[in-house]
Amino acid sequence: MTFSPLTEWHTRPRVLNYVRKARGLYLYQTAVYLSSDCIQISISIGRERKIGVWNFYNAPAKCRGAGEGLKLLLKLPDSPEFVGGDINLRHPVWDSQATSSSNQAVALIEWAREKDLCILNPTDTPTHNRSGTLDIAFCSLVGAKCKITSEFRTKSDHETIVTTIPLCGDLVESKPKRL
Repeated sequence: MTFSPLTEWHTRPRVLNYVRKARGLYLYQTAVYLSSDCIQISISIGRERKIGVWNFYNAPAKCRGAGEGLKLLLKLPDSPEFVGGDINLRHPVWDSQATSSSNQAVALIEWAREKDLCILNPTDTPTHNRSGTLDIAFCSLVGAKCKITSEFRTKSDHETIVTTIPLCGDLVESKPKRL
């Protein structure tokens, strides 16, 4: 099932979510028209478990809406179990080729720590065709993993990140953190 942040595309959305359907999963979008750069969905597993999944786009410097996606993410009050997106920021925590970081990257790391999210990306696998890791996946569930793959080729200059979230996973507090 595919989700878009907008119901009408007068403004082109810069994020989309795809969740593979499975028996017992109930998917719904929790915020519409929040921004063309952010999607919030909830995945329910039965009556007792919900997983918040957020996808966002943070436009790079000198582009329309530069930094707005990150500002929106940092001020949202809820705590998702998964956050992924094209953040257009570099930091040695997620990019082994980065030699410096910005205040925005540091703010994202602090926010992720407050939300008990761990980074899933391998630090040595670039997500952009000009090298570097600009796309990141965070999760608070043990056993969640992501892989950077060219298996699902798009015409994008970014690689696809495939994330697997265990539906019966414990919170990340029971494993060492990487942040």
